[in-house]
Amino acid sequence: MSSATTDNKKPVHSYDYRRFGKGGGEQKKGESILGGASFLREGEQKKEEEKKFNVQVSEFEEKVIKVKRVSKTTRGGRQSRVWVLVAAGNRKGKIGFAIGKSKEYSTAFYKAAKKAAKTAVRVPMNSKGTIYHEYLGKHNASRILLKPAKEGTGIIAGGPVKKLLLLAGYKDLYSKNLGANNPINMIRATINALQSQKSPRMIAKLRDKTFEELFHLPPKPEPEVISEDQLEA
Repeated sequence: MSSATTDNKKPVHSYDYRRFGKGGGEQKKGESILGGASFLREGEQKKEEEKKFNVQVSEFEEKVIKVKRVSKTTRGGRQSRVWVLVAAGNRKGKIGFAIGKSKEYSTAFYKAAKKAAKTAVRVPMNSKGTIYHEYLGKHNASRILLKPAKEGTGIIAGGPVKKLLLLAGYKDLYSKNLGANNPINMIRATINALQSQKSPRMIAKLRDKTFEELFHLPPKPEPEVISEDQLEA
């Protein structure tokens, strides 16, 4: 009786997902069960990217611009958080800023510092550590006027603008706030003024002229070509 019942049972065929995948077909080398890139390789790539990013972030210096406590009302009650505005720079012409929020100050600062370094932009700077020309940066209601200064003047600015300029690596510069005092708008207006700088050679290129023609300088002497006969003599 037991043998008859076992013979009448249909054989159960197990579906090999590792071989055929969810959608059928042979599984290729280096692919997961679902047919995508292997999770192991993705994890290794992320680790390598994080290592490279940590090396880049280590070059940056951070400064806190503003800290405040914010709260939000939910069904469970009022939740309070720390809001941190951080600026970061490598003192070699790269600056960025970001906002971090968390229940603890240290976590909020870490989030903001990491994002500021990741979103940093390059700003032009001449060999003397100042800007090329005067410019008025604008963002919303903020107006930041930047002027080049002589060597030894230092950074004459206030609030978040001074911290940002020092982190960028500028040595001598005048700055004046002509608009609203919102720190985020002031930072954006300062970055706008810095990124709008154009070197003399860049201006000459935009006008389809050489550097000497633009500033009425004598042309550079062409190098002398020495023939073989002169070398032998």
